[in-house]
Amino acid sequence: MSLDILSMLAETWGGTPHFHFYHLTEWVFAQQVTIDLWTNVKNTWNHLLETGQLWAFLIGLGAGWWAKSLLP
Repeated sequence: MSLDILSMLAETWGGTPHFHFYHLTEWVFAQQVTIDLWTNVKNTWNHLLETGQLWAFLIGLGAGWWAKSLLP
């Protein structure tokens, strides 16, 4: 934790809330990004197929369904 956060916590615990106004250089600005959702879905699907994780999921789903049917 930085000293600013620790000093803010110490002042807040003292009973009187204090507000800190930071300089413009300490702000974090959001960046604009372009996200192609369909490409991400296709890449994830291809990754699941290439690594065999899809088959492991389906086998686990079937085994779980079977184990559930054994319980009363």
